[in-house]
Amino acid sequence: MLGGQIPIVVTTTSDLLAQHKAGKIRILATSDDKRSPLVPDVPTFKESGYNIVGGAWYAAYAPAGTPADVINRYAKIIAEAVQKPEMKERLLGLGRYSTGTTPEELAKIHKADSAFWGEAVKVSGFQPGK
Repeated sequence: MLGGQIPIVVTTTSDLLAQHKAGKIRILATSDDKRSPLVPDVPTFKESGYNIVGGAWYAAYAPAGTPADVINRYAKIIAEAVQKPEMKERLLGLGRYSTGTTPEELAKIHKADSAFWGEAVKVSGFQPGK
């Protein structure tokens, strides 16, 4: 895109943030459900009239069979850590923003994303490994 060989790219906001801020490219829309704190001046796809929502997220996992009390203790520690102002600022500087969540909320996110994207992958005809 920067070299002029392709007119558009779809990727994460953080991948394009530096070039957007430098004025080399223009981010047209984000796929978050609300405006991104990384580019608050850029509308979402929904605001632009397209029914597209699909943010990227990161999570911490533990081995299967890890006791629930251990999972919950670490989840609480991580959720509290990513809400600290210095951590939020550091993550935002890396093009990420933090929310923190519970294991139950993460399971709901997994289920919803799998249902939505699973259907999209199925319709696309994509076959892993081919």
